[in-house]
Amino acid sequence: MGSTESSKNAKRKSSFDDLPLETVFDILLKLPVKSIIRSTLVNKTWHSIITNPNFISAHIQRSRSCCDESAMLLVPFTGSLENYCSLVSTDTSSLIQKYEIPFTRRSLEPFYASLHGLVLFSSRSELYLWNPSLRTHRALVTSNPFDKRSYRRSTRILLAGLGFHKPTNDYRVVMAFSGVDEKGKVYEEVAPRAGIYSLREHAWKELKNSKVPRLIREDETYVDGRFYWLGTMLLPETYDGWYLNSLPYRPDPEQLRILSFNFDTEEFGELLKLPDEVSSCVGQATEFRLMEFEGSLCVCVSDIKYDSGGQLFYIWSMRSENGVISWSLRFRFLLKVRAARPLNITKSGSLIIESFGDYSNWSTRILISRNLKSMHDRDIGIFKFEEYAENSSISTVDTHFMESLVMYEGDQKSLLKSAE
Repeated sequence: MGSTESSKNAKRKSSFDDLPLETVFDILLKLPVKSIIRSTLVNKTWHSIITNPNFISAHIQRSRSCCDESAMLLVPFTGSLENYCSLVSTDTSSLIQKYEIPFTRRSLEPFYASLHGLVLFSSRSELYLWNPSLRTHRALVTSNPFDKRSYRRSTRILLAGLGFHKPTNDYRVVMAFSGVDEKGKVYEEVAPRAGIYSLREHAWKELKNSKVPRLIREDETYVDGRFYWLGTMLLPETYDGWYLNSLPYRPDPEQLRILSFNFDTEEFGELLKLPDEVSSCVGQATEFRLMEFEGSLCVCVSDIKYDSGGQLFYIWSMRSENGVISWSLRFRFLLKVRAARPLNITKSGSLIIESFGDYSNWSTRILISRNLKSMHDRDIGIFKFEEYAENSSISTVDTHFMESLVMYEGDQKSLLKSAE
């Protein structure tokens, strides 16, 4: 009797159902997002594990530590022929994945931010939060979110940013926009207003007495709990509906300021000036970019040097100690290219630069990777491939993009579609 029972047990095949839940948890964490999505349909237990916020948080942490440092997301300019973002490899110059943008981007001056697989697109009047890996998105703003009455010009977004609120484990979007009074007066006559959106609560709340300055934004980035915008202060005498048309194409470095927003305290910071040395190294074709390098906010400045036959790049790093802000020049180098502009810095410490190469043939644009430690260059050559049209143009590159389950909807139909 005993031997018969032992024989039956020996013939019985083991399965995933026999594994402890902790082991299943660890195995699922190691799967790519598409496989995790399919796994939610295996049984209720797996669905419960994957949809738990603790699993999603653990998956983000693992993705951050194990993500491919050579992968970067190319974001096209609004108005280009491409309506998709491309994930490419800086090592092999090959296309990894295409993500079709599921909404129309109307503005010629889009704002862009990304964090933990979420992408924020903002135009002058609309906000979209998008997870390319899950093919899900939300329209966050179509009119003034704090007024019941909606005016045609009630929302003109001045600033927008994406961040993480550590105390509640929540992703949030901050927005500053031009106000409208109860009579519908145009935005230049009313002080800007600000609000913050909670992904967990799927709701907006207005930030009272935020005192947001009017900035003509040039660039933005997120660094360790704070979102930063670089922009020119808008003076009262330029308050008109089309002030952008009357301003010089290149900003004056003396007028540029950096504004920050702390997602933990939900407060805007004091305006910061650029390093004093910036004014001495700029010209008529200067590019300014905010970036993250080694956990610090950096300002990258580049300008054409016609006498040297190339472009000069400077990178300053910001440091805050006991509330005192200081800047240090980390890098200065000349690149033998024409009409180049900095885009971002990779996790491995390479500056990604878009170069137009030849003024007579704009379709010869390439991407160059300059390693900031070895100072060696590498031609990534993205535009040599048919995946990107010759007349396409890049708005920016995301060097920290990763797959994630943030903004998981829990709908089996959308899951199946995402996993195709």
